[in-house]
Amino acid sequence: FVAVSSRLKQEWRMGEKIEDWTFVDSNGPEKGTTHHYVDEKEIYEIFGKKNLVEVYLDSRTDWIIKGKKTQPPTKTN
Repeated sequence: FVAVSSRLKQEWRMGEKIEDWTFVDSNGPEKGTTHHYVDEKEIYEIFGKKNLVEVYLDSRTDWIIKGKKTQPPTKTN
């Protein structure tokens, strides 16, 4: 389970832009904190479609992502 900020949030326009959809808060309690805002397509690019169980927007316009645990690749010598 993870929650990430959606591009639907109004806050994405605040702060200093450091790349597309990524901003650093310039004031307030999170001054200096970097925030990246995603859309649904980017969620699947980051997490991979086969690992996701459920993806939806909550009432605060955050993406809620539920996934399944996968086994890491085994080492071969």
